[in-house]
Amino acid sequence: MADEYDWFSLDFWAEELEKKYPSTNLFSLSDQKLSEMLLSLEAAKGMSALPTKKSYFSALRSAWTVVQYGGDDSKDIPDAYI
Repeated sequence: MADEYDWFSLDFWAEELEKKYPSTNLFSLSDQKLSEMLLSLEAAKGMSALPTKKSYFSALRSAWTVVQYGGDDSKDIPDAYI
């Protein structure tokens, strides 16, 4: 199954993280803790080294936020405010 995704399959990892760690407070989550959480996932077994750049973890948090709260919610705001 690891052939179907890599560390940059952010949507996949965000969904896996939400399954194991539902409703996690992403604002207080350090890169180190997020790394530990990722590596604890069953799907992470046998994967190559986890990226270490801060931008990777920021992108993953962003994807996880979409999983937690849904996609674009701007449809609820009149266009004049966007």
